[in-house]
Amino acid sequence: MKPGKILFFFIMGIILISIDACSNPFLQKNGNGGRNIGPGSGLADDPFLVRTVDDLLHVGNPEPDTTWAEWDMDKHYKQIADINLAGIPNWTPIGSFTGSYDGNGRKIMNLTIAEYNKSNQGLFSNVGWPGVVKNLGLVDININITGDGEHIGGLAGNSTGTIQNCYVSGSISGYDCVGGIVGRNYLKMGAPLSVIQNCYAVCEIFTSSIGGGIAGINYGIVQNCYAAGSVSADGVSADETDVGGIAGNNYGTLWNCVALNKSVTSEVVDDPSIGRVAGHSNPLGVENNYAWEGMTLKIGSEDKDPLDGGLGGVDGQPLSVSDIKTKSTWTNSGNWKTGEGAEAWDFTNIWVWSNKNMPRLKNFPALPWPDYL
Repeated sequence: MKPGKILFFFIMGIILISIDACSNPFLQKNGNGGRNIGPGSGLADDPFLVRTVDDLLHVGNPEPDTTWAEWDMDKHYKQIADINLAGIPNWTPIGSFTGSYDGNGRKIMNLTIAEYNKSNQGLFSNVGWPGVVKNLGLVDININITGDGEHIGGLAGNSTGTIQNCYVSGSISGYDCVGGIVGRNYLKMGAPLSVIQNCYAVCEIFTSSIGGGIAGINYGIVQNCYAAGSVSADGVSADETDVGGIAGNNYGTLWNCVALNKSVTSEVVDDPSIGRVAGHSNPLGVENNYAWEGMTLKIGSEDKDPLDGGLGGVDGQPLSVSDIKTKSTWTNSGNWKTGEGAEAWDFTNIWVWSNKNMPRLKNFPALPWPDYL
């Protein structure tokens, strides 16, 4: 064949392939706002790709006749770029989500929610079983729910699913069940226990009733998590308060957690439950938890006395600043509960240690130790 004909057929082949790609809905539906980075079918091994604010707005919110046409609540998503929500003054939470959202080591910045008498507020309203949210950072969030809003959290207002390998920083306030990661870690009949695992929150938590650094109220499992910042309850129009560095009220299990909060306080003096790790807990629900010994722990103007310390107490085993900043405290498997689903902190595959910064999850930036430690 002559060289001219070979070139002609080569060019025609390229044109036909291009036409086929443009007309193929599978190739068009790439889950990335029309950008041809990958198809994405919403399956577990081929998730929709989330890169922009518009993409995030369509998670669980399909739009007919667009690339987001099949972005339903039970699909699978993967974030492939950091997303800044500074341009959205009032985020509407993603609804009852039962798929998976893999943050892929990326961040969502400046999430803001300002509502009155709204419950189930956070990035997600509800993570329902078998939903999973993982590998995601929420940075500089500001959630302020006035009135009677309950179940308020950074990642989710309510969860009966699994949240793992995530962190949150910022400020969160609400009336009841307020937490840095989840407002209420709840149960679904017939489903496995809800889980919050390998997470940390550096947040200012404000509540009128129940609040915690990780979960406001926990009915499932919270393990291998730590919290810094502060938790405070003002008791306005609330009959009682339950506030703790990790969870305000624990009906489930708290395992292998570390409360590094600056303070946990309650203005209610008549019927408060307050603790470094948990404000109130079932007696068998706390195992191998630790807390900074210098934490301010006050009921009104009085220090809590006596403390319920030790590995199985709501105030946790006390740690000095030196202990907290010593690697072996975190990496020695003998310090942690193992078995029955509990695991020691994994500094090989999940966590990274740095002498100058707090423990961090792999693929996430380091956060400095708070100035009070």
